[in-house]
Amino acid sequence: MPVYWSAMSGVNRDWRCAAAVGLAGWMAGWAAGCGTLRITPPASVEDPVRVYVADYGRTSRLLLPGGSSGAGDATWWEYTYGDWSWYAKSNTSVLDGAMALLLPTRATLGRRELRTDGSRPELRAQAIHEFEVERSASEHLMARLDGVFTAAAERVDSAEHGMRFARLDESYWLCNQSSTRMKRWLEELGCEVRGWTLIARFEVVVGSEP
Repeated sequence: MPVYWSAMSGVNRDWRCAAAVGLAGWMAGWAAGCGTLRITPPASVEDPVRVYVADYGRTSRLLLPGGSSGAGDATWWEYTYGDWSWYAKSNTSVLDGAMALLLPTRATLGRRELRTDGSRPELRAQAIHEFEVERSASEHLMARLDGVFTAAAERVDSAEHGMRFARLDESYWLCNQSSTRMKRWLEELGCEVRGWTLIARFEVVVGSEP
């Protein structure tokens, strides 16, 4: 009897894993066909700075200006949000992806510094969206994100993504993933953001939407 129930437990576990993978695959296919975050930047900005939203396909990143030197060089900080195991530790099996999407798992905040000659940073993104926001809002968000990053107890470097990741004491899952977090960040910058998407898909709206 113990052997029988042990075997049945294994079968049930396999079925649960298969169901999770199947559901995650269906949702990924659904997300690929619909959903867009429409970004309306602030209509009036007194002290503007340019920011960028980089679309990497499955995820997105926000670039905030870190200042410039007298020689014209510029510093940018790129931030991203995701699942700790998948994004930071590069555990990217189908099952890992299903677990990250459907079950609450540990979240991560990624960060890296970019330096340019004053021009737009060169990124290997599928699309880059740029617009202006209030300088004070950008500085406030960057300070908050840097505070979260430095307060984390564990951080790792990812050669695959060229970033450093901090392990956060919060959950990543379907309703709190990279696109929903990007929406919050943009709202902190004074943008109006409408829509919902599972993958990185954005549209910058000039003026107010009807």
